[in-house]
Amino acid sequence: MQWSRDRPFGPPSLLDRWDRARRAQAARRYATHGWTVELHGEMVLLGTGSTLDAIEVPPGLGAAVRPETPGPVAVTAAGRCIFLVRPGSPLRSELQRRLDVVWHGPGSWVAVAPSRLPEGPVRWANPPARTGWRLPPADDIQRLLVNALGSRPVIRPAVPRQLSTSRRA
Repeated sequence: MQWSRDRPFGPPSLLDRWDRARRAQAARRYATHGWTVELHGEMVLLGTGSTLDAIEVPPGLGAAVRPETPGPVAVTAAGRCIFLVRPGSPLRSELQRRLDVVWHGPGSWVAVAPSRLPEGPVRWANPPARTGWRLPPADDIQRLLVNALGSRPVIRPAVPRQLSTSRRA
């Protein structure tokens, strides 16, 4: 086996510097509209709970609602949709019961474009500029999500029931 004395990683490439500049530019643009922003390594994070909240849903549910959504929507490489909404409204009980729906309120952060998560890039399905940087009421988006859930079949995971100890003997 032959060892090299060269450093395994060289200086940042031109592409790396361009990506950092693009993230910094996006962060400044979000901040000028009053959103709480943090640059963290390869990501642009928006703070939730004060100027905005976010509802993160699985790909199928998000795709069913996205065309009707009046506000900004980010989509991860895995297909999860992140709906940015006005802060302050609690999550409806129909959505709270679902493990695949995440409410991002006070103290949480969401990655938005042009971030890169381990599974791939985050992109805007409906960019904030297209919506005039206006956030819809959380109740409006939740109503769309609940309606979409009502029209979809409920898929329950196939988990075998455990036998009681008396029946196993």
